[in-house]
Amino acid sequence: MSLEERFIDLTKVSPDELLFKKVQGGSLSIQVDGEASITLMGKHSELETFYNVGVINLTTLGKQSSITGAGIYLCAVTGMDQVKLEATGTGKVHIKVLGD
Repeated sequence: MSLEERFIDLTKVSPDELLFKKVQGGSLSIQVDGEASITLMGKHSELETFYNVGVINLTTLGKQSSITGAGIYLCAVTGMDQVKLEATGTGKVHIKVLGD
């Protein structure tokens, strides 16, 4: 599944829907409403291993290794064309790819 902009309800999503291929752009804007715990991982399609990707909480400007609640976050994905989320909770998530 490609990723340009997605709305995800964590109560109704399957793990397959949390793997995004063909990611194009330099960063992701992520807004979380409600309770959620999300870890972002990324990789290049030619490589085997996904690696954790840190996020910046745009409310506090703090660096985090995962998203732990409601808020607006930013994540750099330059050089990655696959992004995978590991997510639990009952919240809703809006993800949008931002420019190159």
